[in-house]
Amino acid sequence: MSKANERVRGSIIFLLIVLSFSSRSWADQYLTDTPVTLDYGQLKADIYSELTNIKDDFGIRAPGFEAQVGVLTDFQVRLNMPVVVSTSPGKTTSYGYGDIEIGFKYRFIHETETIPQVAFYPKFTLPSGFADLRLGNGRNLERLPIWLQKTWEPWKLSGGGGYAIDHN
Repeated sequence: MSKANERVRGSIIFLLIVLSFSSRSWADQYLTDTPVTLDYGQLKADIYSELTNIKDDFGIRAPGFEAQVGVLTDFQVRLNMPVVVSTSPGKTTSYGYGDIEIGFKYRFIHETETIPQVAFYPKFTLPSGFADLRLGNGRNLERLPIWLQKTWEPWKLSGGGGYAIDHN
């Protein structure tokens, strides 16, 4: 089998693996990532804003703070702490701390010429926002994804999926 045919076959197998991990509930949460971890001691911090509109309800995360740090080789920790504004017609507008999210990414397979890199990246949402004021979920939420990435210079293909547990 030629090198080009091996790459096509490998690409198709990789795509099928990615699709087999996907589920509708996972895709509905707009979650994306890669298996790439930060190097040991590397820190990445972001301040962000996000607007969610469901029917007449609006949720705004502003400011949101996210930090990731490489604590070991192939292992990183993530912390996400948003401030939330929740508003909808006929209801009181609420402002306060939202739910805190922590995550731990562990890359357990490194990429080779034929094998993609793979990481497990569980994330846990802690009900720290007041659900009665629509500032949080009110219950724990766990996400248990597997992320894959394969590189064919200059292209990269990333994807994954997993299982979400929402206790509502």
